[in-house]
Amino acid sequence: LFIFPSGIAQTNDQPAFVFLTKHSLEQIGDRSTAVYMGVVAIFVAEIYGIPMPFDKQFQVLATGILASIGSVGVPGAGLIMSTIVFTQVGIPLEGIAIIAGIDRVMDMARTTMNVLGDATGAIIVSKWEGEFDPEAGAKFAAEQEGNA
Repeated sequence: LFIFPSGIAQTNDQPAFVFLTKHSLEQIGDRSTAVYMGVVAIFVAEIYGIPMPFDKQFQVLATGILASIGSVGVPGAGLIMSTIVFTQVGIPLEGIAIIAGIDRVMDMARTTMNVLGDATGAIIVSKWEGEFDPEAGAKFAAEQEGNA
């Protein structure tokens, strides 16, 4: 039995299935980081007045997806990987300083959504399989409050 800190209980098989499936999908790349790199590149290019025609936008897309593959699971890697995208399309690397101040907050938001997606997927699969047990979770939460 696997019990989340929130008190949701399910068998050990379900989280393993969900996390393995999600992990195999992440091999394609962390989508939120790829989108972030694209938005950051377009934003900084606009600040510097660099035109971004369709071909450069496609380069940003392709490079962002490829760079995000190497940044899965590494905190703060999106900022470093953005330098690859900037270099590819000719955006000055000094633009990284513009986004560095908000990158940590954005990284925490991406991580929060990633964890929320993992937990939601595990709950959905456990409900589909009929192994979702909220009573066991409530019992576990009561035990934890008693031990505190």
